[in-house]
Amino acid sequence: MSQADTMAVIESLLQNIPRYLAEGMIVRLGELGSFYLSIQAEGSPDVKSVNASKVKRNRLHFRAGKLVKQMLKHIKYTRD
Repeated sequence: MSQADTMAVIESLLQNIPRYLAEGMIVRLGELGSFYLSIQAEGSPDVKSVNASKVKRNRLHFRAGKLVKQMLKHIKYTRD
């Protein structure tokens, strides 16, 4: 794969990951891991009063996949 191909893939990820997350999808990147959104919202007494204005914030999460988890197990920390 050339450097141009790699940059094209990265550019595609930068364009598509936010779009898929905004649509409520989980973005899975194989054994690397997954990105997903969660929200914090104000409670409502009934379903009819639920609307977008109740959302106080959203958070982006990354859940490490097998590849990253294995790598993290073998990290050694030293003091220089």
